[in-house]
Amino acid sequence: MSKRPRVYITREIFSEALERLSSVYDYDVWDRYQPPPYEKLREKLREFDAVLSMVGDRIDCEIIKTASHRLRIIANMAVGYDNIDVRCATQHGIYVTNTPDVLTEATADLAFALLLAVARRIVEGDHFVRWGEWWRSGTAFHPRMLLGVELYGKTLGRLRLFRSS
Repeated sequence: MSKRPRVYITREIFSEALERLSSVYDYDVWDRYQPPPYEKLREKLREFDAVLSMVGDRIDCEIIKTASHRLRIIANMAVGYDNIDVRCATQHGIYVTNTPDVLTEATADLAFALLLAVARRIVEGDHFVRWGEWWRSGTAFHPRMLLGVELYGKTLGRLRLFRSS
């Protein structure tokens, strides 16, 4: 039996990360798309020194107390840690970590994508085509169809989106 620390990973992660982990740790990965059920998580964490949890995994004081004889760190793969009872973990000498600022740029990208989608009625246009509305309506084009709002020359906050010539 190996004397290396054991990590429980509550979802599949990228193979590159697993390769790096495997050089130092033994690990077990929950192999389903959905999160492990609460009771399963509670049961599994008794056997591990560390857990790589996700934002949807509730790690409350009951789980922490059950696992505290062995568990030393809860590494949350999320910006926050609202899903973890940090006070209880601290009382039991278990470290809690997260991944702050990892989504800042991605959030900005998605906010911009949503702005464009709403302004230019992208979702409505997609449905119009996929559901065959162009066929049912008898026209694929009308001058006033799905125009939305043009963003050219508009200002978002104090940032100019597109420079006018």
